[in-house]
Amino acid sequence: MKKESNKLPHWLNTFIKFCLVGIGTILCLLLGLWTYLCTGYEGLPFFYSVVGFFLMLAFPIVLGVSKVWKKGFKAWFVVFLIYIIPYMFIYGKRKYNEYITVKLTPSVEVEEYVPFEDSSKLATLDCEAQLQLTGTLPIVDGEAAAFPLYAAFVHATYPDSVSLNGDDGTFRYRDIAISKGMLLADKDIDILFGGYPSTRDRKYAKEQGTSFIYTPIARDAVVFVVHKDNPVESLTTEQIQGIYAGEITNWNEVGGKNEKIFAFQSQTSENGGCQRSLEQFLDGRTIMVPPKEKSYNFFTGSVGEGVAEYKNTRGAIGFSLGYWIEEMDNPDIKILCVDGVEPTVDNIKNGTYPITTYIYAITYSGNRNRNTRRFIDWILSDEGQSIVEQTGYVGIGE
Repeated sequence: MKKESNKLPHWLNTFIKFCLVGIGTILCLLLGLWTYLCTGYEGLPFFYSVVGFFLMLAFPIVLGVSKVWKKGFKAWFVVFLIYIIPYMFIYGKRKYNEYITVKLTPSVEVEEYVPFEDSSKLATLDCEAQLQLTGTLPIVDGEAAAFPLYAAFVHATYPDSVSLNGDDGTFRYRDIAISKGMLLADKDIDILFGGYPSTRDRKYAKEQGTSFIYTPIARDAVVFVVHKDNPVESLTTEQIQGIYAGEITNWNEVGGKNEKIFAFQSQTSENGGCQRSLEQFLDGRTIMVPPKEKSYNFFTGSVGEGVAEYKNTRGAIGFSLGYWIEEMDNPDIKILCVDGVEPTVDNIKNGTYPITTYIYAITYSGNRNRNTRRFIDWILSDEGQSIVEQTGYVGIGE
């Protein structure tokens, strides 16, 4: 007597395989999309991503027409592991890089400093400012690091009908591709708040038949930071120049451990005032090529390379404005002394700290708006300089 067969009916077996094919295909699509969004091209050749994805996608289809789908599923699982493990490694590496990345380039949360709002973090005066502008208001714009400063000036002296990036365009802050120095040269704005303009901007102004007029309104320091566990506490002027000229490449050359130096620079290298201050500090030496990192734009499918953000490893050194570093209040970084001098407010005021920079109110020659000069004169007054100090910069009159 034959034993009763335990095999599933053909229709049920076909239905199960059909479901496995569908589920497997959906999982592969989701997995491929997830890994692509998370990693892009980073760390793996493009062909690996494409071939690996289609191999995984093909397996469920093959299983659907195969009589040995159980063995095929085991083979698919092996391929799955080969495919996913490198991606998991890259994903973990990316998350680690995000963890150790410290954004030293000023990037202000603009909405926190909007004038005429109760929740604003702006520095304010105890009473109404002596200057209350009416008539044709100066059109103002500026760099990110200066926004809390000139927004506070606007709050103190402009009518409260003025709004950020409003229809009249009087009070502006936009992250735009064109240099704001060029906008000033085109006389599209009256006052530009920020660091010293680049050579390109000054040349462009000359081509437009004008020139820039610089009024220092605040001071700050260019400060250098390292990982908190770096034993180096101070560098000399010559050592910093050597590091950023690429002549000193190991920390043991400046009293530290035997570790390679990774000297990070400002991401806004061409138009950033902090970067230009460093270049001036190098005293004629050619600044080294900064560490680079690749970026992938999922929407355009393009791979680019730009200046890397500061990675807070034990071998790293970076720099930024003292105001910005204090705002960050990051316990994992350490501020270095330069020539044994700390970048404190007092040392910036008395000139003992060797690397300082200015925030300027920059206008163009021939500006006919009389309120432009009145506004700048007020900024240099006791009231204006009080706002400078409250914001976190060092006053110009000290």
